[in-house]
Amino acid sequence: MAESYFVARDEKQIGPFTAKELLRAIREGRYQPDDLLWQDSVGDWLPLGDVSPFKQQFGTPDPVDAEPVVQPAPPPAQPKKTQTSPPVTQLPPTAPAAKGGELIRPGDSGSMVTQRRPFVRYAARMIDLGLFFFIVIPLARELGLPFSNQGMFMLELLALALFVPVEALVLARFGTTPGKAFLRARVVRDDGQRLDLGTAISRSTKVWLMGWGLGLPLISLVTLILSFVRLTGEGKTAWDAQCNTRVLHEPVGFGRGFLAIVLIFFLMGSSVGGLVEQAARFGS
Repeated sequence: MAESYFVARDEKQIGPFTAKELLRAIREGRYQPDDLLWQDSVGDWLPLGDVSPFKQQFGTPDPVDAEPVVQPAPPPAQPKKTQTSPPVTQLPPTAPAAKGGELIRPGDSGSMVTQRRPFVRYAARMIDLGLFFFIVIPLARELGLPFSNQGMFMLELLALALFVPVEALVLARFGTTPGKAFLRARVVRDDGQRLDLGTAISRSTKVWLMGWGLGLPLISLVTLILSFVRLTGEGKTAWDAQCNTRVLHEPVGFGRGFLAIVLIFFLMGSSVGGLVEQAARFGS
C-alpha cells in the first residue's frame, strides 16, 4: 500500500498526499521546510525539510525521485523539556467514508458530503448562467445586436464563451460562484487550496468544451450525459481530473433546494422572455 502524507499548517491538516503530489506542491512553492509532515510509517510530526525525499526538493526546480524513504521511528525517550509541541491540535483524523475515486480528505469540513452530486452542480451552473444572461441580454439590446432566430442562437453561443473568463475570475477571487455559494459548493485544488487564475481559466474552458460542448445542440447533450456518467461512476469529472481540482459540497437542505429551482425558472424565464420579445420586435 502506498505511503500517505499529511502537512500541518496554521493548526490545519492538509492531505493525504502521495509522494509525487507533495513533491509537486513543494516545487510550486506551496509548502516550506518548517511545515510539519505526518508520515504513516513514522507516526509523528516532523519538519518537512528533514524528511526524504522532500528535503531534496527544496531549492531545486527539477523533479526529485518520488520513491519514499521511510524514516525510522525514533526510539522511546524522555521528552525534552525545551521542546514545544507542534502547532497541531490532533493527529490526522480518519478520512470520511467515500466511494472510490472521490477526494474527500482529512482537513475538509466535517459537514462535507459526497461530491458525486451532478444535479446540485448542474443547478448551480444554471443559476450562474441565468444571472449572466440576465445581464447580457439587456446589454445586447442596448448595443443593437440582431435578435432574429439565427442572431439569438449566435448570441447564446457568444454568451457561453464570454462566461468562461467571468467564471474563472470569480472562482480565483472567491473560490466559488453565486450559484455554487447558494447551493453550498466551492471549487478547490486537490490539496485544498484556492484556485489560482490560470487553473481557474483552464477549468472553466474545459467545462465549456467538455461539459457544455460549446453550447451546440446535440453535442452539448452528449457531453452533459458523458460528464454525468463519469461523475457518478468515478467521482470526478474529466475537467477536474485534468486540472487537479475538486468540488466540495455541504448539505443543501430541502428549503434551499426548492428556492434554487424557483430562482432557475425565474432567471431563465426572464432571459428567454427577453429574447422572444426582441425576436418579435425584430420580425415585426
